Amino acid sequence: MVKYRLSQAAEADIAAIADYTIHKFGLRQARKYRDGLMDAFEQLATNPSLGRIFLLQGQKELKSFRYESHVIFYTNTGPGILVLRVLGGMMDFKRHL
Repeated sequence: MVKYRLSQAAEADIAAIADYTIHKFGLRQARKYRDGLMDAFEQLATNPSLGRIFLLQGQKELKSFRYESHVIFYTNTGPGILVLRVLGGMMDFKRHL
């Protein structure tokens, strides 16, 4: 099975998403959203080409993939992926990457 890894920043992003979702929508919805994110990570690890190319000046190529109201940023580590960040869709991505 192809695996994914999470950066420390991605782990912090996921924890913040969970805290916000619990506060606004409850524990059940937070678990459902987290499970959906994990499914997306597994899908991307199996097929990294699903994401779009996201270029940052002076850095290597990243991939991005939208999951509901968030965007997953990752690199292909072959086999698998490294999830770098999970950012809200309205955030300034370049500022946070």
